[in-house]
Amino acid sequence: MTLISTFKLLVALAASLALSACASSTTIVDKPNPSFASATTDNDLSCKQLTGRMQVRLLEYRDFANQSKTTSLSRGLQSAVTSVFGGTSAEADPDSQYAATRRQLEDYNRRLAAKDCKTFDIDRELNSGVDSPTPTAKKPAQQ
Repeated sequence: MTLISTFKLLVALAASLALSACASSTTIVDKPNPSFASATTDNDLSCKQLTGRMQVRLLEYRDFANQSKTTSLSRGLQSAVTSVFGGTSAEADPDSQYAATRRQLEDYNRRLAAKDCKTFDIDRELNSGVDSPTPTAKKPAQQ
C-alpha cells in the first residue's frame, strides 16, 4: 500500500466514524407538542406560575409573523436527513409549533380567567414586536 492510498483510507475511516457518531447521538428537545393537551400537573399552577409561563411563551413567539421562515426545500432536506441518520424533526415545521404554542397560551389564559386572575391580550402581545416591554396581564375590563 502506498502512502497516498493509506492516507485516503484513514480519511475515509475518520469520515465514516464521524458520521456514525452523529447518527447515533440523540438529542432531547423540550418543545411544545403540536397536539397540545393540558397536562394534569398544569392544573395546580397558581396565578403567578401561569402568568410567568405565559410571559415566557409570549416573549419567545413575539413577532413570529415577521420572522424569516425556513423554505420548503430546507424542511424537506431536514426530513430526509432525519430519516436517514436519525435525530429530531421538532423544529422542521415552525408553523405547527407556533399553532401548538398558541393553543397552550389560550388554555393558560382561560385558566387565569377561571381563577379570577389577570389575563393577557394574546393577539396584542404576540404582534407587539420584539422591542416592546415584557407582557403584562390585566383585569378583563382593562383590556
